[in-house]
Amino acid sequence: MILNSNNYHFFNVLIFILSIIFLSGCSNFEKQDSYVITNDSTLVYLTDSKDLSISLNERMDLLSKSYDFNEKNLNDSIKNQRRLEIAFQYYAIGDSVLFMKVNSDANLFYKNKNNYLGLAKSHYYFGQFYNDDESLNNAFYHFNLAKLNYEKVGKKYQTAKMLYAMSVIQKDAKDYTGSEISVIEAISILKKLEKPLYLFYSYNLLGVVFNELEEYNESIISHTNALDITAKIKENKELTQLSLNNLGYVYQKKGDYLKSIEYFNKLLNDQSLINSKRRYARVLDNRAYSKFLLGDTADVFNDYRIALKIRDSLNLVSGIIISKTHLAEYFTYIQDTITAINFLQEASTLATSVNNNRDKLSTLKMLSDLDTKNSKIYLDTYIVLNDSLQIKERKLRNKFTRIRFETDELIEETEILSKRNQIISVVAGTLLLLLGMVVIIVRQRSKNKELVYEKEQQRHNNEFYELQLQQDKKLREGQLKERERISLELHDGILGSLFGARMSLGLIEIEKEEENIAEFKLIKEELTKISKEIREVSHELNNELFDAEQPFIGIIEGHITKQNKIANFKCDFTYDSKIVWNRISREINIHCYRIIQEALQNCNKYAHATEVQINFYLDKNHLILTIIDNGVGFDKSKHRKGIGLKNLQARSTQMNSIFEIKTTVNKGTTLIFKIPI
Repeated sequence: MILNSNNYHFFNVLIFILSIIFLSGCSNFEKQDSYVITNDSTLVYLTDSKDLSISLNERMDLLSKSYDFNEKNLNDSIKNQRRLEIAFQYYAIGDSVLFMKVNSDANLFYKNKNNYLGLAKSHYYFGQFYNDDESLNNAFYHFNLAKLNYEKVGKKYQTAKMLYAMSVIQKDAKDYTGSEISVIEAISILKKLEKPLYLFYSYNLLGVVFNELEEYNESIISHTNALDITAKIKENKELTQLSLNNLGYVYQKKGDYLKSIEYFNKLLNDQSLINSKRRYARVLDNRAYSKFLLGDTADVFNDYRIALKIRDSLNLVSGIIISKTHLAEYFTYIQDTITAINFLQEASTLATSVNNNRDKLSTLKMLSDLDTKNSKIYLDTYIVLNDSLQIKERKLRNKFTRIRFETDELIEETEILSKRNQIISVVAGTLLLLLGMVVIIVRQRSKNKELVYEKEQQRHNNEFYELQLQQDKKLREGQLKERERISLELHDGILGSLFGARMSLGLIEIEKEEENIAEFKLIKEELTKISKEIREVSHELNNELFDAEQPFIGIIEGHITKQNKIANFKCDFTYDSKIVWNRISREINIHCYRIIQEALQNCNKYAHATEVQINFYLDKNHLILTIIDNGVGFDKSKHRKGIGLKNLQARSTQMNSIFEIKTTVNKGTTLIFKIPI
């Protein structure tokens, strides 16, 4: 987890500890399962073999007995589960031969049974074994297989752990781009899970990778994310110190030495840091180096000396190498070349002893610059080692790419074979499905015919409505013309005749007897009165010509009257008298009529309603049509739309209206159409 070389060893140790914890968790989980199944001799001997108080030989003997008893178990599933536990125990006590044998048996069994969870655990054990053996390509191969199998059974947390393990291997092999891809994939999974510890380590690893890629700003962001996550982790002191140290180191690499020293000072002011001599020496050395790079060498030598003394006492080889390298740089700075060379030679020898090629290259390069007498020897050694390492790392990176590709192909081929084994059973199922499909097709054809019939019926209904409208229009026109004719006849014909008769009476000379004169006047007044009444009737007929109601309402009322006679419900109809029907398009009138027709049919056929209320009213620029019944209603969440509701929706769409259904089981249904006009 730590960025510089003296912390590299700590990083690997921490990964190993986490891996053991994970393995122990798997073992404990399986152990609990075993106790549930039965408390047999296999489990007894296996449990006893974990007793650290007895000798290694005794533990080996107990584990061997556990294995022998387990192989006699008739239940293959239990036997193989125990094989994994026994394999892990062989791994724990260091018997690699028996570990490989038992784990290989378990792996083969799970592969034949397509037990992906068992395969994942087995491959994880192989991966950890090869990782400890520093066979990185084999470790990567098995971690990748474990990941793929965990993915198949939906174990996201374990999948993320495998991606993390693969990313660590890629980082160690300097495949930084591949490592970045793997750990980002792990982070994307872990962010969705409540697993802050591994999310912390993943962000921390991503910060390490970005630092190696010299993408310092991205590295700072990743380490800051890791630091923020520590708040969600119990006993997070060490993790917090880890992140602060890493941030200080990234700023050091970036060249911002003041910011780097600020982080290291924050750590050194924490009294709890002194309790861990290893961490204290690391931070003290890091701060001293930042000061040295800044040009402030006042206390640098003293801090280097204290850090080296602590590391010597703890035998921290990687840390000792870093301390001596830093001291060599310091003595080079003060022009004490001989002391600097001595420190570098000691550091180089230690790096060689622990196979720390990174620090060995660093010391060889510095020695070639300082030791002019042996410069060529050091430089040639540096070049040969560097070239061989680059070739090795390049091959390893290529292997990682091939492993992922070939493993994916292998998994695909395995799945193909598995599918072939299922073909026989699928064929039988397919025949049954075909039979079922024939039944469905026959029913569907029948249903399609019904739909065609209903559609044809709708078309005839529309034609009927058109004819009815035309007939009603012609009837209305005939009525209006007849009223006009009668009005004209009354006004121009009869009224004219009466006027002529009244004028003729006026010209007649009457004897001047008062009785005749009075009777004459009476007849004349009566004729005048009759003329006035005829004129008023004529005017009223003409007024009705312009005030008469449009035919749409009459058609609706006529249809409702028919339904009231033939249906089992009573239908009431109301409308807003302010509605000017001749301003509403004929298409909307047709759709409204058909909607009412369809709704009343549904009320009679399905709703079993006893009362229906139809209403038209205006709402700003909209004509609102509501149809309310007290029928049985239905559950909209479970009800599949029939042809009736689909027709209503279709007509609503054609009018650009808003269609809403309000219904509750046994509480009736309300249809609302909000039609723009």
